[in-house]
Amino acid sequence: MNPPSPPPIDMNVYGESCETALVAVVGTQTVNIQGRDSLVPIPAQCNSGTFGTDLGVDMWYTFDSSSTWSMDTCDASGVDTSIVVYTGSCDNLVLYDCNGDGNDLNGCQQYYSHITNIPAGQYKIRIGQYNGGSASATNDMTINTN
Repeated sequence: MNPPSPPPIDMNVYGESCETALVAVVGTQTVNIQGRDSLVPIPAQCNSGTFGTDLGVDMWYTFDSSSTWSMDTCDASGVDTSIVVYTGSCDNLVLYDCNGDGNDLNGCQQYYSHITNIPAGQYKIRIGQYNGGSASATNDMTINTN
């Protein structure tokens, strides 16, 4: 007798939380934040005028780098984004940095996010919409290493 088949995998849960984070890669990838709910409050240090008070909908990624790296959400047709970068494990996240409004790249939407000079290491990345935005959206995320 054959063992029962495992239940189908719900692809909608991948990236929904730190524990189900998707793997980010060097280069540009599309982030689909459609229908995603932010389940973790943003760190108080990020709660400012340019970041907003809430990510609304967000996606989680992991990224391991052996060199200094940077990331942005520059996308001419993208939405107003905010990003949070953490170190540590999912049950003990430590804020590395956050950004709600980059200002040094060309060809981007009006409000994009950009963090530079991130040291080598293992990170968790959250990308969401500014101040609790809930629109269904996709946006580019670009990671570059030095």
